[in-house]
Amino acid sequence: MLKNEKYKGDVLMQKTYCTDVLRHISRRNQDNAVPQYYRKAHHEPIIDSETFDIVQRGLLLKRTL
Repeated sequence: MLKNEKYKGDVLMQKTYCTDVLRHISRRNQDNAVPQYYRKAHHEPIIDSETFDIVQRGLLLKRTL
């Protein structure tokens, strides 16, 4: 749940992109086919950024164990 940057008020734009407009086919932007933009303080956060960063470090530590 706390992997999404929107909880701290930021936005990563263009996570997906449309490959076929007529058939509404979209793909995940894993190979950076289109540029992604990260915008800080886009909207009011649900949790503060310090708590979010602590949780991210905890998740990273949990993955490495």
